[in-house]
Amino acid sequence: DPNVDPYCPGAYDSINSCSSSEYYGWPRYAFNQLKDTQPGLSKQDWMHWVVIFPSDIVSCNFVGMGNVGCSSSYCYSWIPHSYSTKIQDYTHELGHNLGMAHAGLFGGNEYADWSCAMGYCCTVRCYNAPHAYELGWLTPSLMLNGNTFTQTLTDVPLRSMSLHDDGAIAITMDWVEPLPDPVDVYWVQLKTPHHYDSYGRSGWLNNVQIKKWSMGGYEKSWHMATLTAGQTWTSADGQLTITVQSIDVVNTMTALVTISRLGLTTTSAPTTTTTTTTTTTTAATTTTTTAA
Repeated sequence: DPNVDPYCPGAYDSINSCSSSEYYGWPRYAFNQLKDTQPGLSKQDWMHWVVIFPSDIVSCNFVGMGNVGCSSSYCYSWIPHSYSTKIQDYTHELGHNLGMAHAGLFGGNEYADWSCAMGYCCTVRCYNAPHAYELGWLTPSLMLNGNTFTQTLTDVPLRSMSLHDDGAIAITMDWVEPLPDPVDVYWVQLKTPHHYDSYGRSGWLNNVQIKKWSMGGYEKSWHMATLTAGQTWTSADGQLTITVQSIDVVNTMTALVTISRLGLTTTSAPTTTTTTTTTTTTAATTTTTTAA
């Protein structure tokens, strides 16, 4: 009650309620108090603010929550103190602040991509290929579409994205008729146990994975398939087939793949070039919560 406590930004009840009045009230209370106790510190000094709250005494019991996109007024992540030592909880919620949606299993749960920090808490790992691209952290070594994908490609190298910022292949399915909206984009990635991905689950490392993410706005990515050497995946419409020829996770940390399009002849892998990609994030005041 602001009539009792002058720092209180409004009436809210953290013990019995978990609404925007409560979880926005906490940082607003803190900033009001800082005006007196730390006059040199301003909210505007930083864009991103993480609110650690005592989940054992308040009604809010989510694992994490974050604004989707940021503005000068709304750029918060909320993490309960019981999860405050979980690195992935921060990378997930701050990922929402940067405009990313969840990473899920196609036909299943929207959190179930264990190769990506935008999936379930709390195994430490980096983002998957499409979300890393969304952040501008990764540029695929090969980007194919209807104009450039004119022959079946063999011996295409796929380097570990845990070690390289070009460790992915992106295929835009803009030749399919009728053309869906949005156009399907498939991403091929290899993760190995290096850096933060060294903490990842074993079933999500040292194999080739297929994701779908159409380079849209706030859009979930979907895990489509996991492939080991000798295995093949074909899209539901039969237009795209990816075969893993080999995976070297001892020396080169590279897989070789064959990428074929319905009705095409075969050629060897093309020469690849790296281009710089920039992404933008649309500010919003939406919040999203994280499942345990």
